[in-house]
Amino acid sequence: MDAMNASTARKIWDLLTPVERRSAMALLGLMVIGMVLETLGAGLMIPAITLLTQSDVARNYPALQPALHALGNPSEQTLVIGGMLALVGVYLIKTLFLALLAWRQTRCALGVQAQRSQRLFTLSLRRPYTCRFIRVFRGYPGLPVAPPPSPPPFLERGVGGI
Repeated sequence: MDAMNASTARKIWDLLTPVERRSAMALLGLMVIGMVLETLGAGLMIPAITLLTQSDVARNYPALQPALHALGNPSEQTLVIGGMLALVGVYLIKTLFLALLAWRQTRCALGVQAQRSQRLFTLSLRRPYTCRFIRVFRGYPGLPVAPPPSPPPFLERGVGGI
């Protein structure tokens, strides 16, 4: 990672509150689990294809003899059905987990965005009334630089003319 990306990542990290940082780290952990589930799903495809295409798995793969014996030496049809059900189960778990992960990511991102917007809005409201106009008018090139308009009289007197 070059220096610019590192400093950008650091700036983003510094903008987060401690609660948001913990949430970001939890999301990172969930993404690693999602990555493992994706790899498991892809890795189970070869054994599933092997179960479907080869007639006698026990004879072709002697290392599976103890596992097949522990399962009670199931027939080929039972082995294929069990293997396919296991594959569907893994894919179901993976899909549900990734849906949960997408929901958490969206909730975290929108929460951070809402918090930042709220803080900026609050800071803006706490500034003097005339500061808002100075920024707006300076942002338009070609406009004559004029003093900002004075606040309305009711703001100068205060609430209720006090």
